Amino acid sequence: MCIRDRVIDCDKLARQVIGRAGVARAGFEERFGEYIDAGGQVDRRRLADAVFNDRRLRADLEAIIHPAVRAEVEKEIDRLPDGVRAVIIDIPLLFEAGWDKDVDEIWLVVVSEETQLQRLIGRDGLTAGEAMARIKSQLPLAEKMARSDRVFDNEGEPGHLRRQLARAWHELNGEDEKSA
Repeated sequence: MCIRDRVIDCDKLARQVIGRAGVARAGFEERFGEYIDAGGQVDRRRLADAVFNDRRLRADLEAIIHPAVRAEVEKEIDRLPDGVRAVIIDIPLLFEAGWDKDVDEIWLVVVSEETQLQRLIGRDGLTAGEAMARIKSQLPLAEKMARSDRVFDNEGEPGHLRRQLARAWHELNGEDEKSA
């Protein structure tokens, strides 16, 4: 079983649980129906603009999504084959959602605020203000670092981060990097 088979992506699950057939769709429609377009798709850009500028609205969204995502994570873990020693749960809001108490080890990938800002603008087509609102809605990086078991630098080229993560993954699983 390769590393990719052991990664549970909570962003992906969050999109699924409020998707057309998602387990949290009814609750989402009731509270956030105005953010569903005529084709039944969630207008993610409008929704993000709203929740990153209104704490109460964001709390309402999280109250709908987080329990459903947690249940889906548990289902995915239950489906893993016997003998799997570790699984990676990619949780962007780990601390904010209180999931840090439910995991054995916390790995944090960090970049400078400037790099994070530029990547959000480039990846999501956000304005600098929109990107900064998203950054500021999260726990400060210094606090996340203090609460993490391992911290990985992502300022360099992508291969550098992959090598850091692979080394730590193999160490965690008691594997020789070359044999895994």
